[in-house]
Amino acid sequence: MNDLREKTLFFTKIFFKIPSSTKIIAYSLVLSLLFGFFWSVLAFGVSFKSLAIGFSSIVLLFSVLIPAFVASAFNKFKNFRHSLFTGLIGLAVFLFFSFLGLLFSEAGFSQGVIVLAVVSSSLVYLLWFVVFFFAFNFKLKSFVLSFIQPVFFLFFLLFWKFMNFLQPMVFSPLTIFFQLVITILIFLLVLWGVEIVINAPTKRNFGVSAVQVSRFFMSQWLNGGRELETLFSVSSERVNTLVSVVSFKNKGFEGMFVVPMVHYGPLGTLGGSAFPYLISKHLENRYGCPVIVFKGAANHDFNPVSASSVKIVNNEVELLLKKGVYSSKISFLHSKVGGSMVDGFEVGGKAFLTFSNAPSATEDIDQAIGFALRSRALSFFSDAVIVDRHNSKGEASFFGSDVFERLMKSVETIKKSKYSENMRVGFAETIVNSKQVGLAGIKVAVIEGVERHCLIVFDANNCTPSFREKLINSVKGFDFVDVFTTDSHYVNLVKGIHNPLTDESLIPIALETVEKAVKNVKSCRAKIETGKIKINVLGVQKSSEFIGTVNALISIVKIIVPFLFFLGILASLIILLFIK
Repeated sequence: MNDLREKTLFFTKIFFKIPSSTKIIAYSLVLSLLFGFFWSVLAFGVSFKSLAIGFSSIVLLFSVLIPAFVASAFNKFKNFRHSLFTGLIGLAVFLFFSFLGLLFSEAGFSQGVIVLAVVSSSLVYLLWFVVFFFAFNFKLKSFVLSFIQPVFFLFFLLFWKFMNFLQPMVFSPLTIFFQLVITILIFLLVLWGVEIVINAPTKRNFGVSAVQVSRFFMSQWLNGGRELETLFSVSSERVNTLVSVVSFKNKGFEGMFVVPMVHYGPLGTLGGSAFPYLISKHLENRYGCPVIVFKGAANHDFNPVSASSVKIVNNEVELLLKKGVYSSKISFLHSKVGGSMVDGFEVGGKAFLTFSNAPSATEDIDQAIGFALRSRALSFFSDAVIVDRHNSKGEASFFGSDVFERLMKSVETIKKSKYSENMRVGFAETIVNSKQVGLAGIKVAVIEGVERHCLIVFDANNCTPSFREKLINSVKGFDFVDVFTTDSHYVNLVKGIHNPLTDESLIPIALETVEKAVKNVKSCRAKIETGKIKINVLGVQKSSEFIGTVNALISIVKIIVPFLFFLGILASLIILLFIK
């Protein structure tokens, strides 16, 4: 199962951050000019004519700009940068094949330029069609709009012919356009064949086509669309799980810890990915105090299928805040067995326990282990909140029996500090603009009694051991300090399944947030309450099926798709040789 998961995670690495519009335009300009100068020197040598040919290729920049503007106009002026990038790829494909055609022409195949230019233009049409049809959901308009860049390329060749920039060759504009249409039809047939092949596994397992899934995914990637949630909800499981809240009061609420036993995934704004932000935003507005959302014990099987289900968590927290009795007495808790440690505090006979295996790399403490740890902790406390610090990313290592035994032993050997009658707590937060930190930003809680504890919580998807170590070593004056992450998958849309904290420019920001929390410290009373909720999650069976299905698709795509496109290119070349 772990091997399947790792292969699936590798698949997500194809997603990357697209350059800015300015950079894409600059790349297109440079590529066009380089093509023009290399072409002219190879075809005509170094001369004034070759210089003119080189600069004339600047018009190819419009082959990128025009379709991008048109696509953006049809898409309510959204995704202009993505359209520009598509145009840049199309330009690169055309220039590569055209230059290859020139080499064939120099070798004696006089029609090499035209034949390969037509084939490349057909591939560019297919590229735009996939973007328009699947990503932008243009439907039937895709068939027409996809012609813009390929036709521009053909007009560019006609322009060069008119200017005598092409070596003598005979071709008719109508014939070229006819050839383009024929080769486009061939590649559309290839695309149809690919669709048939890749749809089979997903239709069999989930009753929906892979094409539809890819369209939904692209909608989320580009525009934050939630269509995938509809698919998730069809195959979801309704589960009973827990949500805990630690509330701190002075005259009013001073702050809260919220720990839902769900997983903040799968990605982007889908499902529970933005829960740390959504929960904290709602409760902060409702009660006027800082709210820190921690990661409970849960893995991807416990991904909520809908972002709207955050209301279930919020409603339960509001009910829990009306229950229980506050206490100003606090005792700090510590235990370490091997590489596994638990730290936290006790208030009113109830415990807030945070677990970590850092600096050893481990994945999620799953819900089964979480319930087992809580059950063991209930032998010593009247209630127990289980928090996964999720703070040491490395080579994937899932919790096995040895780690589980150490965690259980650490619960059984917890040592309590003396009780303090005067609990003091301070909160602070900083919202940052970072690709590695989600909307909830960086939050810090400082808790003082007979010890001083500092909890630094990033709305992020884990952190590297080196990042954690540097930050911890930079924080002075505390008996306990550690880095926590929410494991939010909000930050994972572009960089795949894993996007841990590595950016050390965040460390000074975190230190400033710690200083603010220290300044905000004041005497408080606290209580810990836990409640049960029912929520729809992806589920164990469907999670495994999804991973297996994706890997089946990857295996098929790696073999079948290149073969089908090779046949398509071969068929196009053969047909073009007979269409004069």
